[in-house]
Amino acid sequence: TIGLQRSKFNDRIISRNAAVNWPSRSHESTPLDIFSRGHVKSLVYSNKPQTVGDLETNIIRVIAEIRPDFYTRILENWVYRIHSTKRNRDSHLNNIVFCV
Repeated sequence: TIGLQRSKFNDRIISRNAAVNWPSRSHESTPLDIFSRGHVKSLVYSNKPQTVGDLETNIIRVIAEIRPDFYTRILENWVYRIHSTKRNRDSHLNNIVFCV
């Protein structure tokens, strides 16, 4: 809850109605931000952490394990999808798989 976050992080929370006000689903979030947030979250929760300490450990581990080429490959795939969409004149892309 926001109360727990405030007790831990004080005014360093970036969220709607927090000290650093940031709207949910902000237009300033890029597809890269959205993908990496979801990807990191899925890895952090993959072993179902039972305590806040377990969660913190998972977050630190997952972030530390991100390889430098991770974002490069995401961007390359995104560019490939854009070109594929353009080639197919905005029609459905049946054979595109997001590979990271």
